[in-house]
Amino acid sequence: MFFLKSRFRNKTARLLAVVRQFRESESIALHPDQVSRRLGISLQEAHRMLDTTPELFVRLPRGPDRVTKYALSPSFSSLQPDEGKAFIARQARKESLGFWTVMLIYTIAGLALLIAVLGTFGIWRHAG
Repeated sequence: MFFLKSRFRNKTARLLAVVRQFRESESIALHPDQVSRRLGISLQEAHRMLDTTPELFVRLPRGPDRVTKYALSPSFSSLQPDEGKAFIARQARKESLGFWTVMLIYTIAGLALLIAVLGTFGIWRHAG
């Protein structure tokens, strides 16, 4: 379910570590392999993280070496480190709010369905 996929929620520490790698790097652009080796995560996870958070990272056009690299997005790189941390925390809160809202709607729908099903069996009938 697409609305349950988390890009920021439960990933703030990892995202902050990736951002720190970009800011501390001598190069403005990094390949997902460089990110994965520096952070000790899988290449697929690094690629997915860089690819699914366009608010933070942009994919650069392939150069003559045919390697895809990523850089911090211009809007995010202009933020101070504290502002960037606050931005990621806000995004995570938004995702959490959306997640729990969907869970609440499913719970209410499930309870309504349960009451309807129990009502068809006569459990809710009044004695008399």
